[in-house]
Amino acid sequence: MATKKDFRLKLVDTLGNTSYIARRGDRVSYVSGSETPLALSNAAGNNAAALRFELEDAFDAAEALKATKKVVYESYTVTIY
Repeated sequence: MATKKDFRLKLVDTLGNTSYIARRGDRVSYVSGSETPLALSNAAGNNAAALRFELEDAFDAAEALKATKKVVYESYTVTIY
């Protein structure tokens, strides 16, 4: 079985605010540009739990990017960072 890779995604909202979603090991975190922890529901709303599961299951940054864009496409620009 292949090992899942760590990733970091950069999210920029329509006002220019930056935040990040990262996986290190088995832990998925969502933080502001100043590294303040945020609730994933701030970005994903009611889909936060589903997004967290997809991020935990993602093999690499490309899969995580696809899952994240599917949920936050209206409010954020998402890139691999």
